[in-house]
Amino acid sequence: MSHFSVCVIVPDDGVVNNIHANNLEDHLIPVLAPFDEQTEEEKYREFEDRTEEAKADFENDTMRVVRFPDGSIHSIYDDAFNKFFFVEEDKIYAFGPNRDRKSKLQTEESKALELDRLPRQIVVSLIRGLL
Repeated sequence: MSHFSVCVIVPDDGVVNNIHANNLEDHLIPVLAPFDEQTEEEKYREFEDRTEEAKADFENDTMRVVRFPDGSIHSIYDDAFNKFFFVEEDKIYAFGPNRDRKSKLQTEESKALELDRLPRQIVVSLIRGLL
């Protein structure tokens, strides 16, 4: 069983102008039926195996990374990088004084970083500490 927050937009059925707490569930059941993990309805129990596609993507895709002066490699989405820097048009900038992109800065620190692209397999191994 999964637990997560969901925002459901109930389609206008043209009959009920307002949905009240008394009849809310009646409107949610048909909308959420395809996502019910406990369903026995065959039409919602189809499984599309995309394992091979996911494996191929993992083996062939690349990720943008940043090489730091100390030799460490971080994803551009890693806090070690994006807390202080950002990438724009393949250049690395430091955030300005208001931590905005408008007043972007090319500092000595941002110039010392190197933007690269590595195979996803290698990046994941680096993150996990396997390499």
